[in-house]
Amino acid sequence: SSGKARALRILEPTEWITAVALESSAAKMMPTRTTIIAITGATLGEVSLLESPMCANQSVVGIAPSESVPGEFLYYWVQQNVHELLAWQTGAAQQHISKAVVDRLPLVLPDAVTMSAYVSFVRPVFDRIRDCLLQSHTLQRLRDTLLPRLLSGDLGIADAENVVEGVV
Repeated sequence: SSGKARALRILEPTEWITAVALESSAAKMMPTRTTIIAITGATLGEVSLLESPMCANQSVVGIAPSESVPGEFLYYWVQQNVHELLAWQTGAAQQHISKAVVDRLPLVLPDAVTMSAYVSFVRPVFDRIRDCLLQSHTLQRLRDTLLPRLLSGDLGIADAENVVEGVV
């Protein structure tokens, strides 16, 4: 959903869809490192990056990476040029931009050697950010699971340590 576009990276979907439902809908699966842009409402113009394959509702547009245009380049290009998209917003009650406006955003690419050098530098950073966010997410879930049980006395400190050692 467009609310996820506020996140630094999108690690998991807001909701889940079955393969059958996906096949019978207009939604398309977007690959990892797709740049997403919220195109309507309170999140209009928010930009984020998918860290696993997902599909989105109609309030989000995804710009998928390719061999010649990696996701790490697209993400920063869109962030730096989102103001161009916002200049085309319409709507009285709720502002929005259309997918056609996103499709018209000009993309200026460096030569292949420069792009390769850029990607070899930034991809490990993107990977590290993803790994740290995933670890943080795991630790948050562990905290949310253990803390109520510790506070209620259902779980002792020694039991919690054993759980943590098995997870971390």
